[in-house]
Amino acid sequence: MRISFKTKKKYKIAICAGEASGDNLGAELIKELKALLPNIEFFGVAGQKMISQGCVPLYRVEQLSVMGLFEVLKHLPRILWLRYNLINKIKKIKPDVFIGIDSPDFNLLIGDSLKKANIPVVQYVSPQVWAWRQSRVKKIKKSVDLILCLLPFEKIFYDAHGISSFFVGHPIADQIPENIKHNLDRKAFSIDENSKVLAILPGSRSNEIHYLAEPFIETAKWLISKFPDLLVLITLSNSKDLDLFLSNNINLKNEVMLDRRYRFIIGKSRMAISASNVVLTASGTASLEAALIKKPMVVAYIVSDISFWLFNKLGLKKLKFFSLPNLLTQSSIVPEYVQNDVKADIMGRDLEGFLNNNNNFEKQKEIFVKLHHELKMGASKRSAEVVYDLISED
Repeated sequence: MRISFKTKKKYKIAICAGEASGDNLGAELIKELKALLPNIEFFGVAGQKMISQGCVPLYRVEQLSVMGLFEVLKHLPRILWLRYNLINKIKKIKPDVFIGIDSPDFNLLIGDSLKKANIPVVQYVSPQVWAWRQSRVKKIKKSVDLILCLLPFEKIFYDAHGISSFFVGHPIADQIPENIKHNLDRKAFSIDENSKVLAILPGSRSNEIHYLAEPFIETAKWLISKFPDLLVLITLSNSKDLDLFLSNNINLKNEVMLDRRYRFIIGKSRMAISASNVVLTASGTASLEAALIKKPMVVAYIVSDISFWLFNKLGLKKLKFFSLPNLLTQSSIVPEYVQNDVKADIMGRDLEGFLNNNNNFEKQKEIFVKLHHELKMGASKRSAEVVYDLISED
């Protein structure tokens, strides 16, 4: 890898994040690229964190954040229109590189079009092609010049298929200290050190929140019946997600708002996880955060019935696990539940076991510590250096 900081060329980078986690990744990548190339500008699909780092938003992340095949179909005309216009805008600007962050179903088609226009294409975060729909490998090879992998086994997969890739580690492993002082986060929320605390994280996508709000609150109520003094931290990304969470069930809304044992935490998910004893979370990034903060958890996943049926037809049944901690360790270290198994009594029993005896978590904690070491590699900086190497002048 060659790194030279003497270039005077002004670089233009198109970048597209499709959801809140992509906005986080994008913001850190932009920060590191600016350190390498002070004379640089960014534009594309961005959230508030990317915008705060100087990315000019052609569209907002919130306009793309939809989960599930059926849910995507409902919004398909708007999404297709947005993508068509985004491609045309990028071609007119002629950037030095296009970086698609996650959201492969959206970004790979953009990459295919831009690559044909001789614009280099980087996919930051691999599609889960190693898990299901492996037929997408040919499409990926045609659509990108380079894939930046966050998980170690992804590079092995791409090497076997002749696709250029680079394992950069996981940015979240860099951001989360290996030894967190959980008592400080409790103090920040004015929580007594002896209190039992459940953190609820229903996700950042609108459909996740829609499907998980009610079963998660019902699980909290189930646990409160066992632990009357339990404190429940309902953790959401922003005020819009809070409104969506509360709109799911008016009866639950009234119960939660009137009960002091429930608190809403906005935009401080890692602090909430750290301050908790146990975590109930949607699948995805939050489950990895809980693992790296070394907390016992239960993970849940729900989409519409038709989406779940289609996912199974496309190969989801072949997946032994779906949560990131289990996928990375290839073990059922974390209890995970899908669709009809996402029920209060089922998930509550697992959480009750952790609350009753923290020693039940000791083996998992050791594995999470090892996992943290494996993923902590300076991912944002490594990714920026790889992108720089791809686009910089000789």
